[in-house]
Amino acid sequence: MTASVAGSMESLMSVIAYQLATTDQQRSMLVAWIYTGFSIASAVGNPLAVPSSPTSGAGKTPSLWSPL
Repeated sequence: MTASVAGSMESLMSVIAYQLATTDQQRSMLVAWIYTGFSIASAVGNPLAVPSSPTSGAGKTPSLWSPL
């Protein structure tokens, strides 16, 4: 589910970035920022989502929040 949503959002944002940018350099920078943002969101969002999953808890795989 996450991959399909992220893929469609990246495609839509790439089309919008292509329309907004006037030069090739601006287009390449916008696309780089889009993919950088999604990479950071995936790296940060996945560990934060683990504690809210139904499989997390006592005796399960340790998560970021296990010391709390």
